[in-house]
Amino acid sequence: MTIQFGVGTQGTEIDDRVLALPGPFVVLHPDAGVLSQMVGKRVLVRWFTQPMLEQNPEQLGHDAALWWNSLPRITRDTTEMVLDNELNLWYEFGVSESQQGSIETIEGYRTIANWKRRAYKAFRDEAPDCRLHFGAFAPGHKEDGPDNAPWGWFECLEAHALTDVEDIHSYWHPDGAGLRDELQWWDSAFRFFRPIGYK
Repeated sequence: MTIQFGVGTQGTEIDDRVLALPGPFVVLHPDAGVLSQMVGKRVLVRWFTQPMLEQNPEQLGHDAALWWNSLPRITRDTTEMVLDNELNLWYEFGVSESQQGSIETIEGYRTIANWKRRAYKAFRDEAPDCRLHFGAFAPGHKEDGPDNAPWGWFECLEAHALTDVEDIHSYWHPDGAGLRDELQWWDSAFRFFRPIGYK
């Protein structure tokens, strides 16, 4: 497995200083005008704009694929897609803040896994050549069972199989300890997945 770091941007906040940084870039809005500024850069477009429960996954996958297929070939070659973002957060999932705990359960992750699988399959059926990313979960939330197995990710294996890239959100910590702890957790997660066929 290779770890590659990307640069996140709000899409409209593009200037020469940003473009001078190494990619890949994360563009939060599918704006063709922004993409035209990034010729020669590898770009990841985040399609997700509304809470999960407010969106039909098949329709979202279809709409995203339709947009990607409409890009010029030279742009498609360097444009990757992620269809969702941190679905284990209450406002991304689509419930009230007081219900955050209900997401961090096996039933909550099964709901997420089903939605991801349906959205990814719809997208993959119509845009098989696009590099599709598995949308990252928010760090710092309960994803582990009592045996420390990452069962939140385990529930999503069918969705994982439909994607090409695993996204990880590791937020900056001034002393570096938090990032180190997250990377150690991910190392154990991938060690867990490999024996059961995780690619």
